[in-house]
Amino acid sequence: MKKYWKSLVVALPLVLLLPASCDKEPKEEPYREPYEKELFFNHNNPDSIEPAVLKHFAKDKACTHIYMHVTDDNNFTNFPPSIFRNFLQERLNVSPKISGRGDFRFKVGIAQEDSIWFVDNGWTVNKRYWDQHQR
Repeated sequence: MKKYWKSLVVALPLVLLLPASCDKEPKEEPYREPYEKELFFNHNNPDSIEPAVLKHFAKDKACTHIYMHVTDDNNFTNFPPSIFRNFLQERLNVSPKISGRGDFRFKVGIAQEDSIWFVDNGWTVNKRYWDQHQR
């Protein structure tokens, strides 16, 4: 019985300290103005949309949306759309905050199967071509 009381005498102060340490309120982060990030890329320069870059902005609580914007020198006529679809899907999977912007120029007719995927994710396909050839 004596051993029991010694254990209780040692353990009781430790038990009493536990709630005190758990009652601390977490520090609030200072308010930061919400913002949207636009990352420009093209087929010669995809570095700005590397997964590490996207993850950096995705974990920032102030960043509300990330746009992967294909630039005006976006001539992809020598590339099959499925290559870029897979490449971009990997980046879209980083965060639900990420979507696309801008117009991809593929060889007319080649992106038929993939064009819906590009449009659903925020890009347009051959918009400039169709704007010029509308009657």
